[in-house]
Amino acid sequence: MALRLFKANNASGPVFAADVTGDDGPFWCGACNVPVIRVTDHLIHGEDLRRRRSIPAFFRLESHGRHATNCPQSIQGAIEAIMRVSDAVEDRIEPEFELNGKIYTFRLNIPTLLANRPQFTAPAEAFGPKLGRILREGHLDSYCRSAVGLAILWNGIEGTDDRNELRENIIISDKNKQIPWSNFSFSPPRYGELFRELSKKYRHSTAVLVTIQEIGDLRREIVRVQCAAVRTNRRGMDFRIAPIMFVRAPIARRLLIDQQYIAFGDWRVGDVNFWAAKDTGYRVTYQDVMLTVERSSQLARLNVPGEDEDV
Repeated sequence: MALRLFKANNASGPVFAADVTGDDGPFWCGACNVPVIRVTDHLIHGEDLRRRRSIPAFFRLESHGRHATNCPQSIQGAIEAIMRVSDAVEDRIEPEFELNGKIYTFRLNIPTLLANRPQFTAPAEAFGPKLGRILREGHLDSYCRSAVGLAILWNGIEGTDDRNELRENIIISDKNKQIPWSNFSFSPPRYGELFRELSKKYRHSTAVLVTIQEIGDLRREIVRVQCAAVRTNRRGMDFRIAPIMFVRAPIARRLLIDQQYIAFGDWRVGDVNFWAAKDTGYRVTYQDVMLTVERSSQLARLNVPGEDEDV
């Protein structure tokens, strides 16, 4: 027993069964080279209109033929491919990627309550491409199930001399969006870019490196957490981008002042605030960027190697 093949190899290379017009054989499985024969398109149950089905042309094994044990076209091989386990970044000491011109994709699987999120891809639309990728590449993309996985990726990317190239070669897959690492992760020196990214009409979830500066009233259900602001020059003014998080109290109690965290979720642009010195008239403009933290999986403590270098 084996799967029907709709594509096989002949002397000229891969060919679809539907495209064979004459004696183009012999044919063999493109994965394990076992001989196969072409079955033309035909009707089954032609005498019963309710059961009648049109079967497109396909390739099948010759009599007594067998695919190799590990061939993805065999029943066993297909089941193993479909049931293949995907790796979580959190389960590794270091992320597995090397610079060789390849694009590495990491899927997000971090449960959060995200506002204004694009419509999720319907399961029927997602399953087909996912199954096709498993059968074609033999694996699923690795995934991150929490901000801890993002922190491991962050260290693996930002802590290397190849960080600029890796930022473009690492892709974060978030539902129906494919986001380059450089557009997904933002350290303090890039808060200006973060603000511009969040100002776009069609934004996406982001991971932001923040330093906890002040934790609000822990007796409240939702605690306001102020993070260190970054100063930028904007039209000659002292303009500062200030990350603010609204964190559930049980999570906020575990945060530490002056420590760095990866904060993941649906960051959004907040209010513009002003501060002025009474004696000198010196004026500072603060642009808030805000995140609601519903689950502890959105935060991970982090010490970033080389974070201030070459950004």
